Amino acid sequence: MAQILYGYPDTQFVAEFIGSPAMNTVPVTLDEADGDVVAVHDGFELSLPTPDLFTDRPDSGTFGVRPEDISLVRNVGDAAQTFEAEVSVTEPLGESLLLHCNLGGDDIQVKAAPRSTIEPGDRVELTVDEDRLHVFDPVGDAVNHSSPRGAASEERVNTPEA
Repeated sequence: MAQILYGYPDTQFVAEFIGSPAMNTVPVTLDEADGDVVAVHDGFELSLPTPDLFTDRPDSGTFGVRPEDISLVRNVGDAAQTFEAEVSVTEPLGESLLLHCNLGGDDIQVKAAPRSTIEPGDRVELTVDEDRLHVFDPVGDAVNHSSPRGAASEERVNTPEA
């Protein structure tokens, strides 16, 4: 049950409360372009992969993505959608390096490989796992998860019956 709450939070409060570090959340406007829903922020414009999963699409809201669901782009041509952020602090965690970044005036956190040679002041090219994006309406209720909730059951490990 906790993994469902982590992967498909019903509210922005739950999204930010469960997990360490917390889910990144930034304000966005939601535009439509060629049948796609586009999350627009001062630091990025991302087409959301499943516009049909919106329960109700507001004009604005909050975009959410967990730090482990943001990746450094090694080769710019490798990722479909990328954006830049400036690293303000690096925090070694042992199993990873947590990057605190400035993205269009908002702070986000990104988990990188533990031996990354990234320093404060560096600009990094980032991409997101398009199966792990979330949108919350202005009051904080989830209105879109980029993969359907039933997808979580596909991640279960089959165990032999006793």
